[in-house]
Amino acid sequence: FHKFYNYLAYEAFNKEGEKGLAINTIGKNVKCLKAFLHFCFDRDICIPFSLKHMVVEQIDTDTVYLTEEEITKLFELKKLNLKEKQVRDLFIIGCETGMRFANFMSIHKDNYQSGNLVFSQVKSTGLKSKIIIPLSRTHKTIAESYNYELPNPNTSCFEFNKTIRSLCQDAGIT
Repeated sequence: FHKFYNYLAYEAFNKEGEKGLAINTIGKNVKCLKAFLHFCFDRDICIPFSLKHMVVEQIDTDTVYLTEEEITKLFELKKLNLKEKQVRDLFIIGCETGMRFANFMSIHKDNYQSGNLVFSQVKSTGLKSKIIIPLSRTHKTIAESYNYELPNPNTSCFEFNKTIRSLCQDAGIT
């Protein structure tokens, strides 16, 4: 475990290409390792042993969010290239719906039904639940501009966030 922890802390490359992952990233990996080991223990794949020494470290992070006024500033940005406009529009839809990156990137035209965004979510129990989100005026304006077939700017989550940070700076959002 200590070799694994030290590898993550001092040898693994982060997104900037530097050695060493953030404490919360290391903690997430340790948490996943512990979950995997519990899975193995429960299925008698290996002999159970104590995991007390595998401490999941975390530090508090800043809560980052946009106000409605800031979202409006972002929406009103002009002179964007195609990719910036698509990223901005998808980000605003994410803000309006509370959806994560992977979810709002997979919205299709058939998800729009009777003025709502409708999709199924598979819960950890394996059951599907139908989620219905009423469209805000901004969401509806964005969806209509694409004829309800939202774009896919073909970007990673990292690049998406990098573009959003730049657009927020352009909009005067800190």
